[in-house]
Amino acid sequence: MSDKTLDIQFDKLFKKIIEDIRYPISYGLQIYDKPLNEEGKVSYPFYSYSIISQRLVQNIPYNFYNYKEEKIEYTFYEQWEMNLSFTAISMSIYESIEAAKKLQDWFRTLGNDFLLYNQIVKVRMGPITQRDFMMVTDYERRNGFDITLRISRQVGKQTTTIETVILPDNILRGK
Repeated sequence: MSDKTLDIQFDKLFKKIIEDIRYPISYGLQIYDKPLNEEGKVSYPFYSYSIISQRLVQNIPYNFYNYKEEKIEYTFYEQWEMNLSFTAISMSIYESIEAAKKLQDWFRTLGNDFLLYNQIVKVRMGPITQRDFMMVTDYERRNGFDITLRISRQVGKQTTTIETVILPDNILRGK
């Protein structure tokens, strides 16, 4: 049993970013993931993200004995460090840079209350770097940065207590 999964946490995070900045976010840099407008053309600017790596950095056990129900609740408070790569994509180099800055600013200032409330800690954030991509006839202008977030969650289970142990006679007699 887990109190929240990564997809729930990232879904909430991305919905808040989209609500505040008003640019769509898609996973990866694949052509079919690009957001489209009403005419079916790519809607620029937008963000793309990738999860680069993840690792468990804390796993703190906490055991609680429920005397009324005679159960033991095993709970682990976990902290995961997630390295994400965000890329702002546009047809204009300047719009791409500005979109990347808006997202960095959100993590630096605007999103602080949301991150705190949702137990997400910004560990470090890299500089904005150029990540252009040549398409068949033109360039998509891409600028982005990497960020390390620490996400906490609880994982646990319940088990009943052992009230009586019955040993066979031969063990009791030492045979």
